[in-house]
Amino acid sequence: MHAYLSEYPLAPPDRIADAERIFPFRTLTPEQYFNAEGHKWELFSFDDYVYPDPKLNEWIHSLGDLLARKRGLFRPRGV
Repeated sequence: MHAYLSEYPLAPPDRIADAERIFPFRTLTPEQYFNAEGHKWELFSFDDYVYPDPKLNEWIHSLGDLLARKRGLFRPRGV
């Protein structure tokens, strides 16, 4: 669980719709998606927001952490 998420704004409706359409959060783990598709993401801003669906929200933030670590950018938020 990501403790810092209370600091982020709610995603706008179009961002929520895009996330639900793009990400297979119901069928793959973030790790599975990262292993298959992570190389395609140079920039990732979906994790700049929180999402009303708790499963989608946690999935996106976990993927964002994986992508940041891959690029050597990982720093715990709020630090």
